[in-house]
Amino acid sequence: MPYVHMGKGGAHVDPYRFVAHLASRIASDHGSGRWEEITMVQPTSNAIRSLSHIACATGLIFTAFPATAQQLYDTEQAVELAGYPAVTYFQQGEADKPLIVFVPGAHHAARIAYGGHEGARSEDFLAHWLKEKGYNFLAVSYPIDTESGMMEATAPDFTAQDWGRQIAEAAASTIEEHGLNGEIYIAHWSMAGKVIQPAHAALREAGHTVSASFSFAATPGIPGIITLTQELDKTEDGYANRESTYPGWIAQIAANQGDGDPIIPEDVFRSEYLGHIPVNLQGYGEVVSSGEVQIDHMQQAVDYGAFEFADHPWIVVFQVDARADARHAINDSAYWSLYNTHTLFAELAERDLSVNDLSDETWLDMIAMSQELPERLRVEVGGNHFFFVGEEGARATADAIDRAIAQVAELKADIDKLLAE
Repeated sequence: MPYVHMGKGGAHVDPYRFVAHLASRIASDHGSGRWEEITMVQPTSNAIRSLSHIACATGLIFTAFPATAQQLYDTEQAVELAGYPAVTYFQQGEADKPLIVFVPGAHHAARIAYGGHEGARSEDFLAHWLKEKGYNFLAVSYPIDTESGMMEATAPDFTAQDWGRQIAEAAASTIEEHGLNGEIYIAHWSMAGKVIQPAHAALREAGHTVSASFSFAATPGIPGIITLTQELDKTEDGYANRESTYPGWIAQIAANQGDGDPIIPEDVFRSEYLGHIPVNLQGYGEVVSSGEVQIDHMQQAVDYGAFEFADHPWIVVFQVDARADARHAINDSAYWSLYNTHTLFAELAERDLSVNDLSDETWLDMIAMSQELPERLRVEVGGNHFFFVGEEGARATADAIDRAIAQVAELKADIDKLLAE
């Protein structure tokens, strides 16, 4: 199996296959007394450790040079958005279909929605099934420090406001470049719930409207929802390090593969999909201010737009049901209904109406509608935190997006009819 592949920037070494190749050579040459020198360009830290162990055992000499170029999949683009590094992936659909934007959660590259690693099955990822339906699909990775070198760790001060501007710039340029119809839906996964309002506001400033956001087991930016204060481990570059949580994520993806081959091999997942991220995005009270990490819950909540209750898009909850994702299974509908009810109430102001302008019947109908919102803005998907990964879940999630778009359209039509009376 080859350990050199072509990608953006030229030929790159796959460190894991290189190690396997090297081990087989050492096994065949063991005892021959022959010394070899190996030069390895752009290695990951795991590969260096593996080679170091082999070298100690066999007398092999190797030299590892630091990465000199980003390690990207062929389908990805390294870009600067809002003054910070990002990596985008775009999949062209039909011009008259909406743009679905995927925003990843904590410590994950957006690759989790489209795959692309060597040996990946496209059917295991959401992007494949959205293409089958004709949707245009954009995925945006915020600054993340992966072992494979997806981006350099140059953004320790990156905020949710910056994140929102990145999403807006990527979506706006994609619409313009590809002549799309301007209809935008954003799928916010996990931690990306904290950028729902910043992305909504940034897109509005850019002259675009978010038709709705999808909560893929997403967490709002309200302080204390997960934990009020948690001081995270930091890398030397000032990024948050949560490697201790990786095993739980790996187990959930493994649960989605059933008896089949791994959806993402663990070593690939750790090195190419996971990484360290800017502290400001985590939501546990820590913020970076003037280059220093401090605890400031209010600054963080303002960064997330957590208290801009009347300035959110409609939010559809993708309802999970696995015990492994219990917090989201139990709480998400209530979390996002808080914002949706405020969005409904804000419809009055948008029409220059007050409650006193409504007939008694219309007023009571509006109250009834507010009570129906949790049901009307929820689609059942089941599964765990990675419900959209793996062929069965990815296909079901694409179907659920169809339903979510239809439900939002129906709700908007009902509001128009109600408030026009």
